Amino acid sequence: MAKAKSQKSRISVVTVKNIDALHRVYVVSSAQVDDYSRTYEVHISREPSCNCPQGLKTKKEICKHIIWVYLFVLGVRETSSLLNQVYLSEDEIRKMFVNIPPISPAAVGTMGASCPAEQTVQNDRCFHEPKSTNYEPASEANARSPFLLKFLASNVKVCAGCPRPNNTFRAHELQDPPAPYNMVICHKEIRQWIEDGEVRRSPTVQNTYYHADLKCVRKNNPTFEKNLLVIPAAMKNELKLEHKLYLRLHFDIDI
Repeated sequence: MAKAKSQKSRISVVTVKNIDALHRVYVVSSAQVDDYSRTYEVHISREPSCNCPQGLKTKKEICKHIIWVYLFVLGVRETSSLLNQVYLSEDEIRKMFVNIPPISPAAVGTMGASCPAEQTVQNDRCFHEPKSTNYEPASEANARSPFLLKFLASNVKVCAGCPRPNNTFRAHELQDPPAPYNMVICHKEIRQWIEDGEVRRSPTVQNTYYHADLKCVRKNNPTFEKNLLVIPAAMKNELKLEHKLYLRLHFDIDI
C-alpha cells in the first residue's frame, strides 16, 4: 500500500472499460523515473489482476496498481481487508463499484476494441509551473468569496493562474475542452495580469477563473486548500465519470 500511496500523482487512469457487472478494466499510466510512462491493464473482478511485471510474476500478492485503483478510484479504505485479498466475492465487487457508476453501454469484447464505452481521462490540464511574479494574494481582497466549481462558459476565455500564452481554456479558441477539463474554478477577487512587464490589477472585485488545478488557483491564492472548493448541488447531478475521477484524484472529493 505504501508504494501505491507514494505514487498517487504519478499514476493516472487512461481508459475505463466496463466488461460486465462484476468486471471492470482500468487502463492506467504509470510515470517512470526515466521520463516516460508505461501503461498497464488493471482488472477488477473475482480475481483481480494486472499485467505489470509484479502482477505477472505472482498471483499471491496484490500489485501497487491494483491497490492504487482501490484507494484513489474506487474509494476503498486503507484499513480494508480487500487490499490484501487475491479473490473477491460478488458482494464485495458490487459494493466497490457502487462508488463509481458503470459506463454505458458496456464494453464487451477484446481489450483492444474501440467502443463508445471507453472513457478517456487525461493527465493534468496544466503542464507548467506558473511563473514567479510579484502578485499579491488575491484572496486577501475578498477572503469570504467561495471558490466555486463551474462548467466552462462560452464567455470565459483565460485562466488567471497561467502565464501567457498558455492561459487559454480552449486550444486556438476553437472548441471546449473534453471532460474533465471543461471544469473551472470561479472566485471573486482583484484580477491581476502582466502588461509591459508590470503587474496590473483591476479596480474592483471581479469573477476570476482558473483551471481546476491547485497550482493555478494558488498562483493568486496561496492559502487555497482542497476543502475550500464548493460544488453547487445542481452541478453534481451533471458530473460525468471523468469529472468524478478527476475530483477524487486531485481534490479528494467523492461524489
